[in-house]
This record gives sequence, C-alpha cells and structure tokens, in this order.
Amino acid sequence: MPDPVATTNTQPSHLPLKDLVLAMLSLAAVQGKNRIPIVKFYQIFADMADDLPPMFPPLIFTRTSYSAYSKRLDDALQFWVGYGVEVPNPGLKHIQVMGESAERHLDWFKERYGEEKLEALRPLVAQFISDLGPEPTP
Repeated sequence: MPDPVATTNTQPSHLPLKDLVLAMLSLAAVQGKNRIPIVKFYQIFADMADDLPPMFPPLIFTRTSYSAYSKRLDDALQFWVGYGVEVPNPGLKHIQVMGESAERHLDWFKERYGEEKLEALRPLVAQFISDLGPEPTP
C-alpha cells in the first residue's frame, strides 16, 4: 500500500504575494501604466479577491464606503518600495514603477517561476489595467 504522506503534495499552490504584486505592477508598467493610484490599487484587488487564480494566497480586505485595505497586500507592496517600486509623492497617493525597472523585475520573475506563471498573470493584469481606467488629466 502506498504511503499517503509520500504521495501527497504538501507545497502550497500559491506563490509569494510580494512576487505576484511585483510582477503585476511591472506588467502594467511595461504597458504604460507605471503610475497607479494607491486607493485604486487596493480597491481593484479587493474587487478581484474572490476570483484570483490559485497561485495567489487568500486576501482579506477591510472595506469602507470609499476604500479597501489588506494588511497582507500592503506588506507585499511595502517589501518592494525602494527596490524599483516607488511611492514618490508626499501624499502617498501613487505607486510608480519605471519601465527599465519593470523589465528587470519581469526577467527575474520569469527566471524564478517560469514563463507560464508570468503568462498566467497577463489576463489578470489586463483586467487590472481596464479597472484603473484612464489617467486623470492634471
């Protein structure tokens, strides 16, 4: 009789949230969305939370009438601040990833997790970009 412990895959199917956030922000940046309002970032993730692919760990959000927040998502975002992800404004209103940093991030993600994982994020990023809508005119 086979040993059930030996045949059971005990590794989680999800990737580290910090790496998924970096890949998503980087994919958005190379598609021209390199400046993302923080309030929209959290709101879009909150709206997508129940439909995220299995590679994402579970996310829990606190919601108000005008915003959403997840501590786990905030920790993932804060991990990369200063390493190619910036919050370059005094009011902390936007996240910014520049194109050359985004390309390096994507190369790193592909090397670490494979092209198929990156490709699996593309439809999610397309929805994310669509939900961001056009940038407001100054």
